[in-house]
Amino acid sequence: MKTLYSFIAAICSLLLLSAGTPGGAIRQPQGARYKYGHYTLANGTRRAGQLRCFLAHDDQLTKLEIEHKKGEMTQVLGPAELRSAVIGTDSMITIRLAEIEDTLKNKPFVDLAHVVMVGKATLLMRRELVKNGPGMMNTGANGMMMPTGGGDTELARWAYQKAGASRSYLLPLDDEEFKKLVAPLFIDFPHLCQRIRDGDASQNDIKRIFYAYNLKADVNEVSSEQAEAACRFLVWK
Repeated sequence: MKTLYSFIAAICSLLLLSAGTPGGAIRQPQGARYKYGHYTLANGTRRAGQLRCFLAHDDQLTKLEIEHKKGEMTQVLGPAELRSAVIGTDSMITIRLAEIEDTLKNKPFVDLAHVVMVGKATLLMRRELVKNGPGMMNTGANGMMMPTGGGDTELARWAYQKAGASRSYLLPLDDEEFKKLVAPLFIDFPHLCQRIRDGDASQNDIKRIFYAYNLKADVNEVSSEQAEAACRFLVWK
C-alpha cells in the first residue's frame, strides 16, 4: 500500500509540474549544457529560465528545452508553441519556411530558426538532419555540418527573410541554382544582383552579400571580417 501511495504521489507531482508550464512535453534532460535565457510563447507570454535548443530527429524541427529542476525534469516546446527565444547571445524566431526552388510544390512549414544578421534582408540559419555517413564535419558555403552520432549529421541551411514578409525561403545548395534563384531576391540593388548572377558573389560570400545589401555597399569592398562582425553569435548545443 505504501508503494502505491508513493506511485500516486509521483504521478501527482508530475501533473502539477506539467500544469504549471504551458504546453510542451515533460521529459528527462539529455546532453548539452543549459544557459540562462528567455522565450516568448505563441500567446505572447514571456518567461525566463535555463534553456537549450536542439534538433529533434523524429520530425526534424528545432525545439526549445527548459530545465525546471536541475538534472531531473525538463519541458520541450516546439516551434508552433513559440514566437521567439534568446539563449545568451543567440536569438531564434519562429518562421514559416519554404524551399525557394519551387514554392508552388514545396508546402511552407513552421520551424525555429537562428537569427544571423538583421536588416531589410534578414539572414537566418535553420538546422537540418543529413543521414549520409558517420563522423562527418564540414565547414562550407551553406554553413557547417556537425556529427550527431549514429551516422546523422546536422547541416546549417541559410534562409532569407524580407522585412515585413510572413514567409522565409531556404537558399539552394547548388551553385547554379544559387545564382539563378538568389539574385532576384536583391533585384532592387542591381549592382549586387548582377554580381550574384555573374558568380562574383557566391554561396561562400553569403554574409558579405547580406551585409552589402543592407548597407547598400559594393560587395567586392566588404571584407569577411566586416560581415562577420555584423552577425550574431550562434549556439549549436
